[in-house]
Amino acid sequence: MVTVQDVCRAIEGVFPLPLQESYDNSGLQVGIPSDRVTGVLLTLDVTEQVVEEAIKKGYNFILAHHPLLFRGLKRITGATYEERAVVLALRNGIAIYAAHTNLDNHPDGLNHYWAKELGLVNLRPVLPMEGQYCKVQVYVPQSHAQKVREAMAESGWGKQGLYDVCSFTHTGEGRFRALDGANPFCGSPGEIHTEPEEAISTVVPRIFLHEGVKRIKAVHPYEEVAMDILPLETSFSSYGAGIVGDFPEEMPLEEVWNLLKSSNENIKQIAHSHPIKTKIRKVALCGGSGAFLLKHAIRANADIFITGEAKYNDYLDAKESIVLATIGHYESEMIALKCFKEVISQKFSNFALCFSERNQNPIHYIH
Repeated sequence: MVTVQDVCRAIEGVFPLPLQESYDNSGLQVGIPSDRVTGVLLTLDVTEQVVEEAIKKGYNFILAHHPLLFRGLKRITGATYEERAVVLALRNGIAIYAAHTNLDNHPDGLNHYWAKELGLVNLRPVLPMEGQYCKVQVYVPQSHAQKVREAMAESGWGKQGLYDVCSFTHTGEGRFRALDGANPFCGSPGEIHTEPEEAISTVVPRIFLHEGVKRIKAVHPYEEVAMDILPLETSFSSYGAGIVGDFPEEMPLEEVWNLLKSSNENIKQIAHSHPIKTKIRKVALCGGSGAFLLKHAIRANADIFITGEAKYNDYLDAKESIVLATIGHYESEMIALKCFKEVISQKFSNFALCFSERNQNPIHYIH
């Protein structure tokens, strides 16, 4: 039996929640973790119509990119579409989950998927995440030091560039006294005990911190594990907002427009700034409202920056340095559903899974 919690863990195992921005609200928003899942409906947005579709199909898990509960609800009276969708979901046992900026910031997420579909290579974030590493030092008896190192490695700790299982060890002497009621691994209650120990230091991405701490505690012999966790300001080179990459060969701007349209059937129109470059090699991408990355795309020496939407002045800011192109918020993020499908299909084979037919672009165009 696959439960709501099982599906949540599968998603977060690939797109960890700590990758989301501070303003975001990704994760399970409605639903009981222990409920059995009958099917997963994939959508960009959660509306009443999408919840009704899930009920009709017999699917009780909705996986969305945009959080339904984003601004917060102070009351649930059915006055807004968010409130009505929550009520409908609760009445019918529908779980609602959102993977938003944790999907955007992941190197295998929305922007990376989009870049691969366009054939870009040499991919890296437009704006790498800052403050996403910690330095961890664990104190352990020498007899169990190797088990702790193995637990670190299994949790993805100690990776630096093209190296892994990186750590540094100090040897020394641990000193403690077990109080009444304690069950010490070594020494006796009431007596000061010294034990040969190793202090193992390594660098840890924050997204792997929680799981690694659990693994270490599972193999560490002490009742109370001594561990120092210090935040670092090091940038997270492979994680972050947007993607910048290169076409294998320079491409005429007109061919870039054709490539965008042929790779995304949802695109109805493309708006762009003054085409100061007619040949394109380096491309920056960001699904959704990515105009905040415009200056960073320019610093990355991109020839063109493609995103979902931008303000009028953004086109003015771009015209001297880069081609800014927008294809629509909805159009630029529908690829998120392909990411979701890939994750769920790999984890749960032969599982009921489909794209929503009621998920529609809230913006309409006159042709």
